[in-house]
Amino acid sequence: MDNGYYKFDSDILDIDFTLFIHETIEIDQYFFVAKGSYNISIFKGFYDITSSNQDVYIGGNKKENIPLEDFQKLQSQFPTSTELAKYKNFRIELIIKEYIDTKQNFEEKYIQYMNKKISKKGLNLDVYNAPKNQDNISKDLIS
Repeated sequence: MDNGYYKFDSDILDIDFTLFIHETIEIDQYFFVAKGSYNISIFKGFYDITSSNQDVYIGGNKKENIPLEDFQKLQSQFPTSTELAKYKNFRIELIIKEYIDTKQNFEEKYIQYMNKKISKKGLNLDVYNAPKNQDNISKDLIS
């Protein structure tokens, strides 16, 4: 315990920053992974995309903390296993569809899934709602 925060070992979490979680927050194994996923680490995701190794504080009154409510929103927006599987199939289809017939239109399935997911969050991402030119989408994504 460090000033009301649990301090987590960065080596165990395979991250390059120190994680502090306020003592008032209930923690279970699901706190560390994206909702709808068993293998997508929230904090490894932070580490993979951030440019500094500054300490991360969740909850509490520390000035540079991430409020619990905001953390929960971030956590719910991480990709799920389903989303990653749909994206994988979509990308593979883009690569091989010129040579081999595919079972279904995985690009369409992925875009439908993302539009549904985005609409639940109240976001409007033009890339998913814009008129689609199949050739341009394919070329842009695999180049």
